[in-house]
Amino acid sequence: MRPQTSFHLEAYRYFLQVEKGLAPKSLQAYFSDLEDFLLFVAKELEKVTNEDLVDYLVKLQSYGLSSATFLRKRSSIKGFFEFLLVQQELKIELNDFPKIKQALRFPSVLSIEQVEKLLQVFADGSTALEARNRAILEVAYACGLRESELTDLKLNDLLLDQEVLRVLGKGNKQRFVPICDTAVHILREYLQSYRPLLVKTNITDFVFVNKFGRHLSRMGLWKIVQKAVTLAGLRKKVSPHTLRHSFATHLLEAGAGIRAIQLMLGHASINTTQIYTNIDKSHLIKMHKKFHPRG
Repeated sequence: MRPQTSFHLEAYRYFLQVEKGLAPKSLQAYFSDLEDFLLFVAKELEKVTNEDLVDYLVKLQSYGLSSATFLRKRSSIKGFFEFLLVQQELKIELNDFPKIKQALRFPSVLSIEQVEKLLQVFADGSTALEARNRAILEVAYACGLRESELTDLKLNDLLLDQEVLRVLGKGNKQRFVPICDTAVHILREYLQSYRPLLVKTNITDFVFVNKFGRHLSRMGLWKIVQKAVTLAGLRKKVSPHTLRHSFATHLLEAGAGIRAIQLMLGHASINTTQIYTNIDKSHLIKMHKKFHPRG
């Protein structure tokens, strides 16, 4: 990378980290996006054109990215060039930033029956790891947590007598999420009888630990979910985030208000939560076709 480009990137990093207070994980994602773009154009910043931007965005579309990932990558690049323009660090003759949109893709959602199958996979297990896996799946679906929120959950975040969890979400924003009786019971059993067997002499505040008694990674969480999917015989692409989507969709289908779901999911904008109303409509259409006499 050219020295001048590195200088501008470092200035932008300082701006996002110090002045905007961007979380480390978001910062890492943004700069990964920028580095990919700069590798693609392979030219000095002042020579970047609208055509380069369009070519790159079209290339991203061909990858079949989720709408959220595509928009984040576009936003990362747009924010960088806007920063350079405002700071007058670099004068680039660009027209309006290309308004290429990714086709909307709805999140993958499991049916209630599929979720039940998944949750029962480790129900008869007697080992510490199986008890941990069961507790993870129960909490993931009961509370609709993000992957990092689940793996970063600490013991003092469990307000089980009040039937709520304290969750630190995006942008270090704290929220309280209800947890159902069944999940509380399974979580207590794991904490009292099985977690000590995994932690042993280690000192850690994390609720969910790996087989060595240390902080469970997001990759470890993925492996647990994939194992459960295989054992449940589900022929569907499922990730830890699928349980979050299923949580929100099932609440909406049962009559929960969109504002309440927004608060439980920790969405900054209700527009983000609105996507579940589209999923709910598709569910209603299926029910109409199935049960209406002329469906």
